[in-house]
Amino acid sequence: CGVYQIQGDEDYNCPSCGSGEVVIHDTERTGWFFWFCLPGCMPDSDPYGPFDSEDEALEQAREDAGIDE
Repeated sequence: CGVYQIQGDEDYNCPSCGSGEVVIHDTERTGWFFWFCLPGCMPDSDPYGPFDSEDEALEQAREDAGIDE
């Protein structure tokens, strides 16, 4: 599925597929991130972020994609 950076050392499942085979890396990067991809495809960009809130990340993603609301 993918590699997710999750803070802490607890057991986690993949947020996309629920698999228990998640690769965990310690990270200082916390917050909301987004990346671009086509449905059913792996992302074709590096993650953008971190943002302080989901709303900020969503607003930036929509602006970058040229979606006006």
